[in-house]
Amino acid sequence: MGRDRQGRLTALAAGWLSYEVGQIVTVSNSRVADVKALGLATITWAAGVAAGLWLTRSCLPGDLRRRKPTAYPRVAERQAEELSAGIEP
Repeated sequence: MGRDRQGRLTALAAGWLSYEVGQIVTVSNSRVADVKALGLATITWAAGVAAGLWLTRSCLPGDLRRRKPTAYPRVAERQAEELSAGIEP
């Protein structure tokens, strides 16, 4: 199975699981209860994605953690200096 297909299946499964959990939680007229329901659905989605990436042995988390060097280091340095000085690029 290709990487793209694995990612799509992981996203689909996590979204479905999150949707089902969201259907179980009752939504009331209380903002606190609504925020709790949203938080539970979000945590469920994140856990589903993490489990899917782990089960498919995806290299995505490692790729995201690795910092890629910029092609133009001097431009990046100048932009960083300008941003730290408050100058708009």
